[in-house]
Amino acid sequence: MKSGLKTGLRHESTKTILESHTITFEGLPPVFATPFLVWLLEETAMELLEPFLEEDDLTVGTQVDIEHLGMARIGDEVAFAATIVNATGRDYLFRVEAMCKGKLISKGLHRRKLVSKSKLQQRLAR
Repeated sequence: MKSGLKTGLRHESTKTILESHTITFEGLPPVFATPFLVWLLEETAMELLEPFLEEDDLTVGTQVDIEHLGMARIGDEVAFAATIVNATGRDYLFRVEAMCKGKLISKGLHRRKLVSKSKLQQRLAR
């Protein structure tokens, strides 16, 4: 891991909700599904770490603890944010949130761990 990563660093991204990101409940229009919310929150945390990774570095998600507080529909723009709360050795804890139309639709914590790509590939090949 390259130097410069510190507590308080924040990364934001905006995504448009696609039909493939939704779930439909009987009698209701399709809404942003929680598994895709988790995926895009994790992706935002990964994007924050990307500039600090060495060639053989990779981070993997190890914990997600979020609340899904509101909805988004197909075509809505959702703003995702990840802020480093703690960086200790190979472990990184993020505060994550998602906003749609000025309203908080998700908040929580996400943890990632730094691993070696080559070592992970060796383990997966066994």
